[in-house]
Amino acid sequence: MDTGGQNGFRQTAKAVQQNAIWLNLQLAKKPPECLEHNLVHEVVHLLECHHNGRFQELTTRFVPI
Repeated sequence: MDTGGQNGFRQTAKAVQQNAIWLNLQLAKKPPECLEHNLVHEVVHLLECHHNGRFQELTTRFVPI
């Protein structure tokens, strides 16, 4: 999914309420780490909607910093 937003921001991925994840095909042109980061980010959004402490803890559990 590719939506133009403020300041030229383009959405690279999106988790939706139907337990689905949409990935921008432009991620295929990026390093594998970018795809991994975006995928983990969206999987965690299926568990936690907000970017709060729980979100950060879950993200770090999947991809340690």
